[in-house]
Amino acid sequence: MKCALCHSTDTLRNSHIIPEFQYKPIYDAKHRALVISSDPKERERYMQKGMREKLLCEKCENRFSKWEDYACRVLFGDKAKVLSRANKVVNLEGIDYPKFKLFLLSLLWRMGVARGDFWREVTLGPLEEKLRQSLLSEDPLSSDDYPCLLVPILLDGTFETGWLSPPDRIRVKGHVVYRIIINGILFCFLASTHARKLNFGRYAVNEHGHLCLSIDEARQMSYVADMISALGKAIRKRESA
Repeated sequence: MKCALCHSTDTLRNSHIIPEFQYKPIYDAKHRALVISSDPKERERYMQKGMREKLLCEKCENRFSKWEDYACRVLFGDKAKVLSRANKVVNLEGIDYPKFKLFLLSLLWRMGVARGDFWREVTLGPLEEKLRQSLLSEDPLSSDDYPCLLVPILLDGTFETGWLSPPDRIRVKGHVVYRIIINGILFCFLASTHARKLNFGRYAVNEHGHLCLSIDEARQMSYVADMISALGKAIRKRESA
C-alpha cells in the first residue's frame, strides 16, 4: 500500500489522525473516550482508541512523532514560557517555530487526507499537495502561511481539557477556516493562500518563537455555545425516550 505522505509502497501503520497525546486528557480510567452525538437518535458509546486509519509508513510515522512529542511539551509541559498575561490574553515565548508549526500543518493535512466520516468537512483541494510537500521537506513555511490560532475555552471559568469536537469549515471574509476543538483548545486553521490579508500570523506561532493565546468563555463564543446546547438537547431527548 502507498504511504499518503512519501508515496512509497510499504506496510502502512494504523496512524492517528489526531496524535495519541491529545486523547490522554479525554480517556477515562479504562482508557476509553465517551462519544456523544448531537443527533438524538445516536446513543452514547465508548471509543477505546483514538481515530486511526491506514495512512503512513513507519518512516513517516517517526517523522511526525518528533513534532508531536515537542508539541505535547509545549501544550502540556514546560517548553513554552509566559512572556506576558493581560486579561484573557497570554503571550508565550521560547517555542521552536519549525517543530511546532510543522506539527500544526501535519494536523491539518491529516484531517484533510483522512477518509472517516468524522473528517468529512475538511476538503483541502490543491492545498493538500502543498502541505504534503512542505511536511516531506520539513519546511514550516512562514508564519503568515496557513496560520493556526489557538483559543483555550473556559467552561464557567474553568479550563477543561477532556473534550474533542469534529472539525467544521467556515468562511471568514471569503477565506476558508477549519475549526476543531481538541483538549478544550479551539484550533482555527486559515487554509487560504491569501491569509496575509487577514494578518492572522501575528496571533499564531511565529519565527521568533512567540504564540498568542486568546482565552474565551464558551458561552461568549456562539460556535461553542450552540454546540454545547445541541448536545444538551440531544442528551435530554435520549434520556426521555
